[in-house]
This record gives sequence, C-alpha cells and structure tokens, in this order.
Amino acid sequence: MVFLHPEYLWGLLALSVPIIIHLFDFRRNRKVYFSDIRFLKQVKHASRKPLKLKQLLILASRLGFITFLVLVFVQPTLQGNNGGKLSSGTKLIYVDNSLSMTVAVNANETALDRARFIGQKLLEKLPQGQELIVVNNDNLSQFWMAQGVREASDKIASLNYSSKPFSLPELGKAIRKYELRGETLSDVFIIGDFQKSTFDIEPNALDTTKTYWLAPVSTETIENCVVDSVFQVTTDISSDDEFEIKVIIKNTGPQEKPDLPVKVFIGDRQVSATTVTIPAYQRKNITFSLGKANNFEQGYIQIEDFPVSFDNQFYFTIPRKKTIHVLDLTDVDPSKYIKDVFGNKNVFALKQGDWRSIDYSVFEETDFVVLDQVEMPDPALLESLKRFAQNGGGVLVVPGSKINVQSYKVLFSNVESIVSKMKELQPPSENDPFFSNVLETTSKNIKMPEAKPVWSWGRDRSALISFEDNTPYLSEVTTNMFFISAPLIDSMSSVQTHALFVPIMYKLVSRSSVPGNRLFERVDNEFIDVEVDSSNVRDLFKLRRDDIEIIPDKRKIGNKWRLTFPEDIISAGIYGIEVNNRFENYVAFNPNMNESQLEALNKNEITRSFTGYKYSILDTYGQGKKRITSINDGIALWKYALVISLLFLLSEALLIRFL
Repeated sequence: MVFLHPEYLWGLLALSVPIIIHLFDFRRNRKVYFSDIRFLKQVKHASRKPLKLKQLLILASRLGFITFLVLVFVQPTLQGNNGGKLSSGTKLIYVDNSLSMTVAVNANETALDRARFIGQKLLEKLPQGQELIVVNNDNLSQFWMAQGVREASDKIASLNYSSKPFSLPELGKAIRKYELRGETLSDVFIIGDFQKSTFDIEPNALDTTKTYWLAPVSTETIENCVVDSVFQVTTDISSDDEFEIKVIIKNTGPQEKPDLPVKVFIGDRQVSATTVTIPAYQRKNITFSLGKANNFEQGYIQIEDFPVSFDNQFYFTIPRKKTIHVLDLTDVDPSKYIKDVFGNKNVFALKQGDWRSIDYSVFEETDFVVLDQVEMPDPALLESLKRFAQNGGGVLVVPGSKINVQSYKVLFSNVESIVSKMKELQPPSENDPFFSNVLETTSKNIKMPEAKPVWSWGRDRSALISFEDNTPYLSEVTTNMFFISAPLIDSMSSVQTHALFVPIMYKLVSRSSVPGNRLFERVDNEFIDVEVDSSNVRDLFKLRRDDIEIIPDKRKIGNKWRLTFPEDIISAGIYGIEVNNRFENYVAFNPNMNESQLEALNKNEITRSFTGYKYSILDTYGQGKKRITSINDGIALWKYALVISLLFLLSEALLIRFL
C-alpha cells in the first residue's frame, strides 16, 4: 500500500483532542438544592462500569472518525501486480501520430484526438516541477531536451499526423542515445493504437530497468481497403501498344468489401474507373488501359473507402521507354540470328564479342546475356553469369555443335550430353502465360520447327517449350537462367528461322530486363536505383517536390545510379529527379502498407509482448466519460475510508442518544 498524499498524515495529530477531552473533565459542577432528600432514596444507585464503557466507546468512535477522515485526504492505494508507482526523475511520453491514428474512435473524435487527451490527463497527474520529454514518430531520431509540464502540454496539443510508422525498436535506440549523454529516464509512457502490423518489440529492444506505462487507443473500425501495388503490364517490348497497368488492391479487414469504386488519374485527368468486390483478407488484381501514355507522366489511383480514408490515394509514374542492353558472347563469330533479333536500336543496345576478351564489369551495365555456342567457357565466366542471374539479370545459354557439358555444370548440375535426331517442337498453348500477347490464334495444323538437341536435363514439366516427346527444348533451369537444348545452326535447327523465334526471344528479355515493372517506391526505402543521362560523379542530383528540395548521396552501379536519402526525410508524393538542374524523370513514393492494417493487439497480446519488462496497462477513459480512471494507481481506498469515517460519526451519535 502507498499513500498518494502522505503530507496529510500530519492530520493524525488531531487524535489528541478527543483523548484530552476523555482524560480531563472540563464540565463545571453546579449546586442543586433540594427541599427534602427523602425522595433520593427512591433512585437506584447507578453503577460506574456502564458509564465508563460508554465513554470509551464514544472515544473510540471519535478516534476512528478522525483517523479515516485523514486517510480520505492521504488517499491510500493498493498497487497492481504488473507495475509500481511512478519513480522520481525525467519522464518520457511517446505519442503515436502515424496515419492510422486518423481513424475515428467515435463520431466526434479520432485516435490522435484521444491520444492528445490522454497525454494531457497524464500531465495532470504530475507535479508542476516535473521534467518531461514528449516525442512522436517524427522526432525519435532528433536531439531531446527535457521541458516542464506546461511546455509538454503545448507540444502534445500541437501534435499532427506523420507518414512515419510507430516503432518501439527506434524508441529503444533513441533512449539509449539520450542516456549516453549522461541523462536518465525513469518512466516511459506509450500512447497509440498498438497495431499488430507495426508493433515489433524485439529482444532487448527496450531497457528492462524502466517502467513502461501503456495506453492503448481502440478505434471504431478495423475495416479497410488499400492499394497494394501498381505494375506495368509486360507486353511486346518492341511495340507501341497502349500502356497498361495492373493495380493490386487488398482488403485488410475481416468483412467483404462490395462494389469498391476504383479510379485512375493521369495528372488531374481521370482516364479509367471500375468497381470491384474484395473478400475479407484477400487481394484483387485489376488491369487498366491508359491509352498512348507519354514518357514521364505521373498519376495516382483513387479508391473510395470510408470511413478510413488516409490511404485511399496511391501514386505512380510512367517511366520513359527503356533501352535494353544485350550482350552476346561467342567463341569466334557473332551469331547473325542474335544480331537480327536484337538489331532494333530504338529498343536494344546490342554488344557482341569473344567471351575470352570480355571485361566482367560490363555485366553491371547489361540486362540480358546470351552465351552463344561457346564450347568450353571459363569457370570464372560461368560464376560471374551465375551471380548476374541471381542479381536479376537474364542469361540464355545456347549450345554449339561441339560442347563440353561438364564445364556447364557450374550453372546447372543436371545437364547431360545426349545423341539425338531431329525432333519437332510442340505447338504453343494459348493458355500458357509465357505466350500471352504473343499468339492471337493457334491452329492444330501449324507447322512447328525442328531441332536436334545435344544436351538434356531430363523431364521438365515446367519447360517453356518442349518437343513432341515431352523432353524440354527451352527451360528456365534456375531463376533468370534459360537453357536451349539445340544449337541455333541451320543444319541442326529451324527454330531460328521460324515466326515464333523473335517473339520468344523478346519474351525472354522482357522477363529479366524489367523485373516486376513496379511504378512506385516506398517512403521507407533506404535508396532507389534510377537510369538518367549522367556519367559524371560530379553531377548534382536533386529530388524536388513543390518547395521541398533533397540532395541525395549517389553511387554509380552499372548503368544505374543508386540514390540514398537522409533518414526519415521522404514523404508520400511524386518527386522530380534533376541532374544539374535538368529534369530527368519522376519517382513516386507511397507509405508502407503496414499502416493500413488496422487490427490491434488485445490486452493479453500486449501482456505477452511485454513479458520481461516492468509495465502497466493504463485504464484510459471509456466511451464518452472524458477521464482517465487509472495511471496504475492500483486500487484507490479513499472512498472506503470516507464511508468508514461516516460510520464512526454515526455510531458516536447513536451512543450518545441511546446508551
């Protein structure tokens, strides 16, 4: 038990007053004259024992009344099991002001409104001389200075929303950095919605010597839909067809969302719209055609999802058409068929050469590599190609009529040399995703090319193209690593002269040269890779949006520049990329989608998360009560003390009247 106001215990000195009255009789005796004392004989002689008992009971009632009346002002409290009383020293209040705090808790109040109110009520519990630090998602990494209660109150009242997420690990790092300056914190108050998606308390993320006071804010709903991603739909890379995008929308709530309106804007002009029904916790893909889109255009997706609306807008950009860099490595003479396929200079930048004289650094500037009929490549080259494919580049291995199969096992261990005759390829299927946008119609009577394989890797049900006997002709043997089983030589294959050859090669290049075709970035990305017309490390790069100008660090990686930004500086929106004040491109940033998943931890889950820490879950005010019932004060006993003091007062009155 603790006393919230022990200074009032001085009131117990008042107990001496009834004791003094009991010990000393201050009443004056007055004489009463009787005419005859004979009538006194009829009065029974009263015993002194009942009189003494009555006086003792009255004294006890008075002492009890005064004692419990003093306890009313002292406010005794039984502490809870999961926390202790507030320690002396500087306090820290962390208010989550992320975008999820825009969600309503009732018709007139958002989660951040309630968090501000809780923060103000916490300050009322503290003495005026208390030193405080108030932090939010925006200033966790900034220099902290303690302030008084009034300044802290002003800071809480002025809190606004932040695009940065709630983060306990970042809070722990900031506290350690603060205490390295010789400062100390005693208690940490955390006020927020405690989302499951952003609540990440790693081992040793927080200091176990401190007491954490947790104030969860419950929102009115967890129903929400959000745009997950926007991608460019891959089409024939040499065509000028209409620009298509795929929009992925996720329902993060437990209820189906029927007829959700979805609109697409280029600039401020709406170019497409539809409605979609999304089951609970599911994603839905929608494809939009944007017409003949121009390079460098910017746009956004707008969904109409209420009452949660902070994530209804999703930004994207339409990039300039990319030049695909293809490297053809041969033994002696470059292949004329490879040159014919990739000879369109508006689309490709083709470089051909002997593999023995290649500088491996050229891979950094390449999107697709053809290892064309090399009999026995160097292991160092094969290892470089293997790393190139693992990093997202595409590799096509075409065997020659003479080939050392053993050397190629560095790339794919299952490949084996075979002796075969000419075999016909199976007709492609319209239902095969690999041939989407390649075939308009198919015919069972189509004349397919033939080829004479020189190696094989066994039965491959996932082969992109197979022979009539179901052995593979073209397979993706590992990620971004493609093998053809027959040379592209007229005497051993007719594939290279068939109508399917060019679109098949384009498909292989498009699968690796533009992986994902993502049209946006996330605000919490540490860096982005961009292609701009710059090769000088002294060039000045800038990101500009309205009046905001950001100068990133830069590093050349292949044919791209890697731009690294200062921490916590990028917000959602579309930025222009400038080089030496010359516009180059746009880049779109969107918040992390975790913020849109509104499901929160319940009390038991919070308890499990804080196992091993000193903590207490605050009883914040209920619906419409506008108060805080506890700051882990435990069980307040002053009300019971008031009732008991009144009972003692009543007992004194009854003793005097009836005893």
